[in-house]
Amino acid sequence: MTSKTLFTDAEAMRSVVKINASIPWSSMLPYLDSAWQMFLLSYFSASFLSGVADNNTVFWEHVRRALGPLAVYLSADEMSISIGDSGITVQNDQGKRSPASDAKIAAAKQNLKQRGLAALSDAIRYVLESNLDYTSCRRLKELKKLLIHDIDSFELCVSLDGNYIAFFELVPIMRGVQSTLRKDIGATLFDSLFSPDSELLATLGSVCRDYIAYRCAEIHTTMTTRQQRGRPGAVEWKPVLRPLYDDIEDTGNWYATMAAQALDEIHSLMEENAEELGIERSSCADEWNGPHKRIFNLYG
Repeated sequence: MTSKTLFTDAEAMRSVVKINASIPWSSMLPYLDSAWQMFLLSYFSASFLSGVADNNTVFWEHVRRALGPLAVYLSADEMSISIGDSGITVQNDQGKRSPASDAKIAAAKQNLKQRGLAALSDAIRYVLESNLDYTSCRRLKELKKLLIHDIDSFELCVSLDGNYIAFFELVPIMRGVQSTLRKDIGATLFDSLFSPDSELLATLGSVCRDYIAYRCAEIHTTMTTRQQRGRPGAVEWKPVLRPLYDDIEDTGNWYATMAAQALDEIHSLMEENAEELGIERSSCADEWNGPHKRIFNLYG
């Protein structure tokens, strides 16, 4: 399957997205190919698409519902203008349909992108939850290295509206948070959480996943940039999850509160079960009353 065989004409594309049936098919093909390159190949390798998933009708139906709207989304700006010897022009003849307002164009493009990415998210979920071999898909394969390796585990703490595209946007942050936590509790203990062989390790792994999700959300929604402080109600980036605040005046991030609680619980579990986990206790009492500690009283 290729971008050119996915849809054979404008009428076929009309089954997944609203376009004029009279549009020259040759005008739409470049945008369909761009949607294939920019969106589909960002998650699925060429070898996967041409081999593993080649005859999987369920997968390709998800892809059709994704690439149709995304191709029209990419074409929206260029289709409204004409580029020729006289430069860039727009059609404005009397008695013909008037150009849509900028607001309506922006709303239509947003809806097209949202529908397309939602369908692409369905395709990703289908592949991850099926028995298809996606080892050639680099971004999907990287999830196995994360303690939170699927969106359902993340959404136990933070909602992403079930959108795998948003989930992948947060993967770099999750990787950094996980690396920091791994150093904090010890590499050996952390690595054992991927395949827990006891109820204690399973509980510790669950709390660690909570911490990673909340900490990731805290980082992503922290209001600290000068642009955000200088322009009320505006941000210079497109957030993939909704900020939550306890105190609007101080911009107290609720995710930060939950992340701190989860980290405290991680340390408490380790302290209370140090022997079973095979680690040394590090309580304040042990630290202050160690054999090499001394107390000096100085009198003037």
